[in-house]
Amino acid sequence: MSTKLTRRTVLGGTLGITGAALLAACGTVQTAAPMEQKEEMAPKEAAKEAPAMEHTPVWAVWMGDETSQLRWNTAMELFAEEHPEVTWKITWEHWKRSLPPLLAAGEVPDIANTSSAPHILADNWLDAAPIIAAAGIDTSQYAGRLFEAVNWRGKTMGVPTGSNTTALFFRGDMFDEAGQNPPTNEMSWEETIAVSADIAGRLNQGEERSRWGISTMSYAWSYFPLLYAGMLDTDGNVIVNREIAVHLVQLIMKDSIEKFRAAPTREDLSAAEDYYGTGVFPTGKAAMVPGGTFILKPFREADPFQFSTVEVPYTEVTGTRVRGAFNGHEQMSLLAGGAENPDAQVFAVWTMGEKHQRWMGGEGWSVPALNSAADTFAPPADDPRPADQSAFVKAISYATSYFPHPASSAIASAGTGPLRAFVEEGALTAEETVDLAIDQMQAAVDEWESNQ
Repeated sequence: MSTKLTRRTVLGGTLGITGAALLAACGTVQTAAPMEQKEEMAPKEAAKEAPAMEHTPVWAVWMGDETSQLRWNTAMELFAEEHPEVTWKITWEHWKRSLPPLLAAGEVPDIANTSSAPHILADNWLDAAPIIAAAGIDTSQYAGRLFEAVNWRGKTMGVPTGSNTTALFFRGDMFDEAGQNPPTNEMSWEETIAVSADIAGRLNQGEERSRWGISTMSYAWSYFPLLYAGMLDTDGNVIVNREIAVHLVQLIMKDSIEKFRAAPTREDLSAAEDYYGTGVFPTGKAAMVPGGTFILKPFREADPFQFSTVEVPYTEVTGTRVRGAFNGHEQMSLLAGGAENPDAQVFAVWTMGEKHQRWMGGEGWSVPALNSAADTFAPPADDPRPADQSAFVKAISYATSYFPHPASSAIASAGTGPLRAFVEEGALTAEETVDLAIDQMQAAVDEWESNQ
């Protein structure tokens, strides 16, 4: 796939054209000169050449953790193979922390690598749609859900690059030990909990529980029930399907622990110093755990153990089958500084190109947005775990975007607070918990609207 955004199209003129290209643009084609004429013509030809353009460094805000630094340093090296003229000024810090104080001080970077919900700074991003169009990008060749995620009230707030989605991780050795067949992509939550209870029953003796079939309180434990039910639409309206939410809150967060004894309690995880429930997976304490692409690297770095993935389970209520997944999208978002620095726009479009998309997928950074490159998202050759990563790729087509709203943090807290209380305190029924979560999320949306 070609990306046609050049310095010429960005600047709308001939500033980026030099040498023979400038002559051609003026309607003059220069043929080779005889040897005896070369010396005489050299000064004239030099006079015709346009002066070299000065390149203002691109001020970029990249995530500051060690993994992100490795990723973006390498990406900039790949970009330099095609654009050696571009220079950089880097702020290594999460955009949610770094940009607000910079913008308040009137210091405006050119570009930022933004993760889920860039909507909290919706008014500060350039509209990327004209830039994408000028580059000749065929958006139909990309995962449509990712474009939906960055559109907010008529503005495209970034150039989609990829997605971090969700899968169900499982340990084949624990299934073998319990005499169970491994999970499949077509398992319901009901079947998953039943299998988990069977594994826990076979691997534990008596009342003492130290091994479980699943850990249902993974990093997104409090989001799963509502993710299956919708949570928000792209305009920020609360659209939770109450019946589905109630069913999954009861099954995943209550029955799996208390009724079926299939998963660790909060006290179990606290004793293991494992609040999110992912740490019991590498140690062989849990046979399954739902989680996102970001824990692939930590799992590979843990003491060697075999694991693979399947799609997160589905649920079916009143004849409607729903499969939930978490979609943490990534994009290159341009700020006002990027309007004055065409190199920032060139880089943003380059991240959508075949070269970057295939490298990104092959390195396992995130699932490529480009459909033809999605299959490159696979384990690295030096550590082929999990055996199958296709579940993450499949999830892009149905995964719920992570709170596409400027008040995402407040909405997340409002929705998950009652769920956390439901698990830890047990003071509410599942129905009351979901109703309270919906009411509190809507109140957070209303409060944000009233301040606009």
